[in-house]
Amino acid sequence: MSGLELILVAVWSFIVSFFGGMVGMVLGNLRLPLVVLVGSSAAAAAGANVAISGAAALTSAFAHWRGGRLSWRLFAWMAPTSLVGAIIGGLIAGVLPNRILLGAIAVVVLYGAFEIARFKRPEGAEGLSVPDDRKLLAAILVISGSAMAIQAIAG
Repeated sequence: MSGLELILVAVWSFIVSFFGGMVGMVLGNLRLPLVVLVGSSAAAAAGANVAISGAAALTSAFAHWRGGRLSWRLFAWMAPTSLVGAIIGGLIAGVLPNRILLGAIAVVVLYGAFEIARFKRPEGAEGLSVPDDRKLLAAILVISGSAMAIQAIAG
């Protein structure tokens, strides 16, 4: 990776993490394509993206916790399922070819983009809102699936 590529990835990662953290999202799916493009391998790039996402999530979670904007119910569902997805991804990393794993990441990223594009905030919705059980299940499936695919490549 050249110095210019490293600077561009760092700037893009900071911008995405900063604005994502402001709204309570890490937005690793916006960072991943660029990191994979300039990375030395898909595994190294996915691992770097996970590290950047972790740093961004920890930093922004602290600010949201201090501001009283954390949904502990959502956190209790998302953290363990992300961990399970990452463990499963690490276990299957040596079994599946990189092309299949990259395809899985592409599907998860596209599905996430579709969900974000179709989301409409209810009128009059203010402050912290906790999703209903159906939306919570969909979010859990997306997060654990993406954690599994990313960890499989990084594994």
